[in-house]
Amino acid sequence: MTTEFVSTAGLIINPCIHCLACVDHRRCIIKDDFEDLFNKWLEADAVIYSIPVFHLGIPAHFKAFIDRLGQTLFAKYLDKPPKLLKVIGVITQGTEFRGR
Repeated sequence: MTTEFVSTAGLIINPCIHCLACVDHRRCIIKDDFEDLFNKWLEADAVIYSIPVFHLGIPAHFKAFIDRLGQTLFAKYLDKPPKLLKVIGVITQGTEFRGR
């Protein structure tokens, strides 16, 4: 088994603008770091997300990735759904107000 750690911190992942160009082109047309991360996600047998909790929610760049992942998967495989079953794990961490 091989593993790869991929951090979204420092990546440029813009939010989905719901232009639906992905439906016509079968991929997201926004030019940023999403496509490389998307291809890694497709190749993986399992994915573990480790996410901090900021202000009662996940970081914006990770939320942008998840939103675009869902839309791009839907558009890419609109007429022929693949077997994308993956083992997914989620680890979150948060703290109380002012660290108390």
